[in-house]
Amino acid sequence: MLRFSTRLLALWVACFLLPAPGFAQDAAGAPVPEDRDGNVYEDVDELLVGARVHALWMVRDKHGKPANEFRMNTVRLRLKWRASEMVEAALEADVADAFGGTAETQVSPFLRDAYVRLEPLKLLNVQMGQFKKPFSRIELRSKGKLETILRGVSNEFLVQDLLYGERDIGIMVDGRIGGRKKGGRYFVGAFNGTGKNAKEQDVNGVKDIVARIEADPWKWLSLGTNVSVKLSDPSDELLRPESAWLAGADARLRLGDLLIIAEGLFGQGVDESCVSDDMYALYKCASDKKYDSPPTAWSALLLTSYRIQLTEGAGALMLEPVLKAEMLNPNTDVDSGAVVGLTPAVNLHIGKHTRIMADGELLFAQDHTYARFDDDKRFLLQLAFDL
Repeated sequence: MLRFSTRLLALWVACFLLPAPGFAQDAAGAPVPEDRDGNVYEDVDELLVGARVHALWMVRDKHGKPANEFRMNTVRLRLKWRASEMVEAALEADVADAFGGTAETQVSPFLRDAYVRLEPLKLLNVQMGQFKKPFSRIELRSKGKLETILRGVSNEFLVQDLLYGERDIGIMVDGRIGGRKKGGRYFVGAFNGTGKNAKEQDVNGVKDIVARIEADPWKWLSLGTNVSVKLSDPSDELLRPESAWLAGADARLRLGDLLIIAEGLFGQGVDESCVSDDMYALYKCASDKKYDSPPTAWSALLLTSYRIQLTEGAGALMLEPVLKAEMLNPNTDVDSGAVVGLTPAVNLHIGKHTRIMADGELLFAQDHTYARFDDDKRFLLQLAFDL
């Protein structure tokens, strides 16, 4: 993050307010404002500028998909402003999506985060706007820290496509018990349930409810559990179930240079008749008739990596081999087996801000009845810069 004085920019960014979980301590023991990503402000009137550029090359062996493709995976600009000890402001946009979006979007289609956070107490904070729902450790892990280029098929289907997680517009209350390195946090939020940059569709006022609890009993161990409940208007014409839910538990273990992340999800998916190549999100389900209870779905994921320091200094090199394995069953009511994903990868860190990432992603669908799950083999090479 780069730092600038913001007295001349205050009026411009004051409408975008973003969270900060607590305060660090300076050499004299005085509180110093610190944002959610661990960036420490030197003053309460200071602008932090962040950027993320991820350029991707992908070679793929899947019918109907490009066999050789260059893509801008992520091009993001992030502005954060600490207005006071209780208020922080921010705006994040992904320029890679600047030419995307649909007629349903009510604001810029490439807007990512734009929300207000007030922190009157460590135990009680309020956040409103557009931001990620507090659900799934893999989903909440920033792309700048994620060990693989993609989060995986289970995250893509259950968390993002079915909108149990991902970004949404709403309000959240959260708080911290204990210190930043050792203690716990809770999150409870209500959201429209239609995803980022999308208008509300329920006329009866129902909202999605998402809750998460995190515990850090030791510096090297973090545990989490969460639940996401989708509530829909039964009188609309979208043929959605009145309610559906997904719950899960996760853990992160860091022992020196070894990292292990595990996550399991269990709940209700979506019937096969509601799935197509371009419209398979739960809130857009278009089956012939409503179903009272969506089918059961589950997933399990394990990711492990190990850091190997090669050189020291400002441009230090660090090698990080990674292995991710996952299983997804989107509908246990159908005897079609689980979708299995395996991703061996290696990252070369160059200094603090640059990574060369190489992933080999294998997906085995086992002749799954869901049309969207086919065997897939692809190699991804990404140059990633994160400031």
